[in-house]
Amino acid sequence: MKKGYKSFADILRDVTLSAIIASRDYHSLAEFIRSGRDLESTSPNVPNKRDRGKGSRAKNKRYNNGNNSRDGNQNRDDNGERASATFKNSGLAPKDIPKRTPEWYAMAGDKLTMVVKSLVPLVTHEHYKVRKELAVLCYRIVSECSSTMQLSLTMALDVLISLSNDPYKEVSEYASNAINSFFSSQSETNKMEAIDSMCENFFTTLNCLPRILNNIDSNRKLSALYLLEGYLRVLCGGRPQRLTGALCASDGYDRLCDALLCAASHHSRHDLLVRHSTRDISAPVPLDGPWRRLRHLDTRECELKLQEVCQKLGEAECAELFLDRLLELFHERRTCELVYVINFVGSAPNSSPNLAKRIIAAYTEEDVWYQPLEVGSADEPLEPDDTLDADVYNPRAWTKDSVPGLYEGATEIRYTDISLSQPRIKHVDPNTCASLAEAQRNMAFCCLVTEGLGLMARRLKRDYQPYLLKTLCLILERVGSQYQYLHEAGLMAINSVAFAFDHDKVADLIAENADYFTSQITSRLKRAWNTESALQILTVVMEYSDESILDCLYGIVEDVLVQSCDKYYESYLSSYLQVFETFIKCIRKWFPDETTPQTVQGGDMEIDVIKETIDFANNTEEVERLMNTEEFEAQAGRSVEEMYKEDLKRREEEVLDYDDTVEYGSEVDPPHIQVTVTILKRCVHFVGSARGTALQALRVLAGGLAALRARPHALLPLAHALWPALAARVRGGAAPELRAALPVLLALSALARDFLRARAVRDALPHLYRYLRRAANDSHLKDTGSAYRISQAYYLQVAILTSMSNFVIDLMLDGENLDDAMSCAQIYLSKNQPKPLQMLAVKFFKDILNYNYGAAWNHLRKLCANDSALQPPRTKYVRLEPVAGTPYETPNTNYDTNVKLIFYVHK
Repeated sequence: MKKGYKSFADILRDVTLSAIIASRDYHSLAEFIRSGRDLESTSPNVPNKRDRGKGSRAKNKRYNNGNNSRDGNQNRDDNGERASATFKNSGLAPKDIPKRTPEWYAMAGDKLTMVVKSLVPLVTHEHYKVRKELAVLCYRIVSECSSTMQLSLTMALDVLISLSNDPYKEVSEYASNAINSFFSSQSETNKMEAIDSMCENFFTTLNCLPRILNNIDSNRKLSALYLLEGYLRVLCGGRPQRLTGALCASDGYDRLCDALLCAASHHSRHDLLVRHSTRDISAPVPLDGPWRRLRHLDTRECELKLQEVCQKLGEAECAELFLDRLLELFHERRTCELVYVINFVGSAPNSSPNLAKRIIAAYTEEDVWYQPLEVGSADEPLEPDDTLDADVYNPRAWTKDSVPGLYEGATEIRYTDISLSQPRIKHVDPNTCASLAEAQRNMAFCCLVTEGLGLMARRLKRDYQPYLLKTLCLILERVGSQYQYLHEAGLMAINSVAFAFDHDKVADLIAENADYFTSQITSRLKRAWNTESALQILTVVMEYSDESILDCLYGIVEDVLVQSCDKYYESYLSSYLQVFETFIKCIRKWFPDETTPQTVQGGDMEIDVIKETIDFANNTEEVERLMNTEEFEAQAGRSVEEMYKEDLKRREEEVLDYDDTVEYGSEVDPPHIQVTVTILKRCVHFVGSARGTALQALRVLAGGLAALRARPHALLPLAHALWPALAARVRGGAAPELRAALPVLLALSALARDFLRARAVRDALPHLYRYLRRAANDSHLKDTGSAYRISQAYYLQVAILTSMSNFVIDLMLDGENLDDAMSCAQIYLSKNQPKPLQMLAVKFFKDILNYNYGAAWNHLRKLCANDSALQPPRTKYVRLEPVAGTPYETPNTNYDTNVKLIFYVHK
């Protein structure tokens, strides 16, 4: 063969390699490289030992220039042996063998670098076997080709480091073992050189991280975070850790902070300022706060990996220095990203406790903990024409004789801050936000800080005790917040604190520190600027406690009652009523026997109309006989006048025998009833206030009246005092106020009964009937898709129809009053009314049938107005006439279906 020409085998290998690279079949490429090396190592034509020695000596003599290391010479010896074997197999003469000079190796390594670089994206391949083969290839590069493929060595190490965090255990273990095997086989000098190279790659990864995260490829983002965590694991191995020196040089900490803050960039939520209507502390604690919504990390795996990276930094030797830099940035600009990173740096399982203590001290500063969450409103600046109006701003335009003393006062104003050249701007409260976006950022910041205290408590466990008294009231204040997400963050934090002290539930933690809470609440109530926070804490403490804490609460609630009467504290009136409502709920929960009505046991009785009629006739005859004076005197043996005188004499004797000794303590109520009565009396004054205050007061009254069920001596005076304001609300209130007044009316009807029957019939029920008749026109033909179904008027109709049967039964209405109620409800038996209202009307008549069967039966008979005749049964005592019309069916198709349903349900 001529010099410079390749053999057929070499040409075939080159063609095959080119085809594999062109098709990007990386798995076949790995198999191709492996098979070629196996062929060389197992070739039967390997030269004998003497030839290998000669070849090796010739090779060393030709290319050894005194600068190559011993390892390099050995690698070239091996390459010479493999070249000799390869070209002997090809049949080439030694003079035709191409000289594999260092330049040739550099050229080959440069070309193979492109191949390895094209294989790197396979680190995110969806199949774990492909990633496993990639790890095998990279390990063979770093273990067998470390001298000839220097340019590919770094990429191979990066792939192994990234795959060491692979979710598949088989891949991650192989990559981790490969990294450990590589570093254990290197000398100290080579190991340090490799680690120095990894430090450079580490900073390169930090610089590229923002660009990678600002992408839509989630797998690539996750791979970058895997690589970053792998670098931290390698650089933090051993003591001293190489990461400390790398970060301390130049601007290492700044570059690390910038990369992590970009990864933790928060995405603002529009619902962060949502306020909850009802608060339930027994609800499950959220495991992941919705305020931690990251802008670039759109998967849960990426977010967890970022948290692991931050925790890895918290466990490093340089964690104190890194936290110093983070806190410096925190005091410069308080952003959500900084709090997010700081939280997970300080909460690392193996981090120094000093980190958590420093973070707690930073978070509990007053200007950090309390951020404005309300959006302030300021008047728009006046236009230049308005600002320069001489009639308004020029004091000389005012005549001295118009008002005595006005000219002098206007002259003094000229020397204040009023200017003719600048518009007047209304002062904005510094405790408010200038924009909605700022308020949303502050809300996310407060939620993260609150969650951070819980994370620090989990990290310190029992060592959190010195900070418990300082932070527990702050956390409870967040639990009682009116904002939904801030309340959830407080729940997460308080449960973390309870977990840190090995408590099964938060109530145990509250009971253990009850004396501290009462002291803090009492001291805060005495300071006007802390009143609202004290009320929030008190509300939460009562919700978490049981009746054992009542002795501590009596004095505090009485202080709140006194402050609620002070006009200076009117701005906290909503918080006062929230405390009252919570106290009433707790009383009903702790003393259920006193608030639960006694149920009457009894079965359904069969109604026999004939028997009732006969009994009525017999009773009438008996009454007439007793009213006959002569027959009565003959039976008694005395005249009526004599019996009257005997009654007078007996009453006089009873009066003389009256014992006026007072037994003290017979009517003394327990303390919780006394406090409840005082609260309800105070809430009576707020029923006539503005709408928001009145609604809260009505809720307190509706819950508190049930606690007085067994104490009419306290209930009836309270009902008498409440009725004028309540009747005014029913008479002229809007739909929301009338809905809030209905539970109070129901409670009074069930508890006072006869005491309020006349007043209810005169002042309350006619207005309810009038509203139902008027609203029936509005709800006519309003189907399921109608917007009327979500209006306040519709909800009020539902509430009134639901409670009407209770009004009738509790107040024991009869005659015209009962007929008025049934006449009002019969409108909603029409099929043109919404289906829920029809069902409520059917239920109303069913209840009235059980209460007064005859009245309901007769009313429905008149409503049906049919020609059917009801034939009575034959009896030997009386003769009954047929009844014209039945209540079971009607020719009016609008009512027929529901009328039949009433008696079907009843039967």
